[in-house]
Amino acid sequence: LKVAIIGAGPAGLCAARHLFAPGSGFTGCLYEQAGDLGGTWLYSDATGKDRFGLPIHSTLYYDLWTNLPKETMTYPDFEYVEEERSYLPASRVLQYLVDYADNYNLHQYIKLHHHVSRVAPVGNSWSVTALELSTKVEHVNMFDAVVVCSGQNIIPVYPQVDGLARFSGRQLHSKEFRKASAFEGKRVLIIGLGPSGIDISFCLLPVAKQIIISHNKPNVQGFLLPSEVKIKPLVTMMQDKTVSFSDGTEEEVDVIIYCTGYTYHYPFLTPECGLIVDQYVTPLYRHFINIEHPTMCLLGIPRKCPYQYMVDYQVRAFMKILRGDVPLPSKETMLTEMEDDRDRRAEEGQRKKDYHTMNSVRNEEFFKQLAKLGDLKPIPPVILKIFNEAFMAAIRDFLNFRKAVYKILDDENYTKISTRTSNAGVKYAERQFEVNQETELSRKGLQLKSMEDFNNEKNKNDLPVVDNEIQSVIQGVGEEVEVNLEKIQFEEVISETKITDIKDEAALLETTFTKTSKEDLVNETMIETENCSSIKVEAVVEVARPIMNYNSKEEDNGNNESLKIAVNGGRLSLGLQESITKPICGDEIVKIIQTEEESTFR
Repeated sequence: LKVAIIGAGPAGLCAARHLFAPGSGFTGCLYEQAGDLGGTWLYSDATGKDRFGLPIHSTLYYDLWTNLPKETMTYPDFEYVEEERSYLPASRVLQYLVDYADNYNLHQYIKLHHHVSRVAPVGNSWSVTALELSTKVEHVNMFDAVVVCSGQNIIPVYPQVDGLARFSGRQLHSKEFRKASAFEGKRVLIIGLGPSGIDISFCLLPVAKQIIISHNKPNVQGFLLPSEVKIKPLVTMMQDKTVSFSDGTEEEVDVIIYCTGYTYHYPFLTPECGLIVDQYVTPLYRHFINIEHPTMCLLGIPRKCPYQYMVDYQVRAFMKILRGDVPLPSKETMLTEMEDDRDRRAEEGQRKKDYHTMNSVRNEEFFKQLAKLGDLKPIPPVILKIFNEAFMAAIRDFLNFRKAVYKILDDENYTKISTRTSNAGVKYAERQFEVNQETELSRKGLQLKSMEDFNNEKNKNDLPVVDNEIQSVIQGVGEEVEVNLEKIQFEEVISETKITDIKDEAALLETTFTKTSKEDLVNETMIETENCSSIKVEAVVEVARPIMNYNSKEEDNGNNESLKIAVNGGRLSLGLQESITKPICGDEIVKIIQTEEESTFR
């Protein structure tokens, strides 16, 4: 069977890897409009249209990092090589896709600079018209099946606002946002409180004069945003540079950035294809098979689910359907199932544009149905667990969620380790330190002092607080956790206790967080413990370049003493530098005490 694949992004590459694998029984080609593979992960400084007059597909902005961990963004049969981090820069994701294409020798099937302008059914076959952009030669080829992989983020959505055309400042969609430096000293209004809106607000913090976010969410209590960002309700009117909001207030702004999402768009599909695109795509069986013409599928339409796993399952199920290995239900049955799903979503109050959107509950059933449809092994539950945890973490604490490193232990279990300040956290803390370099910075427990201020402290026991924006924290989750090259085992960890990695080049290689005898701990860790009667470790703390102040007496008297740690302030205290620690000896205890106002080490 001959198959046409449209789009060389993550979905198209996955389709080519399976369909054109040796012995698969399929042949064909992959059409790509751009000059390279990668789809939306192919960054370009340019916006608008390319040199051929076609819309630039990429939605990336400079220095974008993923909002989901790589553990939920890998194909089932291809891992990231030598990558310990979970949250990655966009360039690393693109390299992963290139590595994937190289590994499966996919380049031979990709026709770059080929713009597909028309797809139409002809009997039991498909006619695909593609313009070779470099030569302006149009090619028409026949195929037995078509796999559409042209992406989700194509056509930007703009809100309906009175006076939109009367605004005299600059207006752009997040698709056109590239570098924050272009907004130096500007008063910026961001419309939309989704991931892009929040992330762009952090990007703008160091340069913009003012940042305002307008949203339509009924409750934003779960969103932790910098204090400099002003939150406003819906925009009701624009005039010149004045923007009015639904609460009756007004603001003067220079730039409006619309972070309001995208709509599905398939201009190359003729009406004969039988699909209707009106905020969602219908009629599709299981959100990807064209019910009117089941030899066509559209990969990657559902949102808020592990994308690479989804397209991998979809294409493998589609292959079995094309071969006749697994039967499809009748057209009537497929339509009924689709309509039932649509009606349930409508009854729940979902908007039409969200009819393909999944969530923690729907994902489980969605992947179960995909596996059943293709007679495939079910998705490992750990993938959905990590996805759900990471998705909620981004909502709860956007400043810090990218600190996390997830480690998959088996099909059911994983660990979550937080090892460094997040990209957004670094930017925010750097800006805060610059703004407050002559005074103590205090924001919800974050108190940094410059090294000079610290050295001038008369009472060295009164040390600055270090909260979880700066420290490296391991969330206790049980089992064995691998951190860098050292191993730390947790036998019992209270859920409210945060435990962090300690790094000492020669001293601490491995330990067990539990009450234990000196001999056992020495055997496990190779710590030199002269004059140590016992060791009790409730938590071990690591900060960047810490200064330690021991109150313990020279001779061990058996009393528990405190280890106090100070950060030497400024940019060097952001989890970016090497750590210097010393072994815990005697009866010293390191505790993390959480209060409503701050986090402090005692």
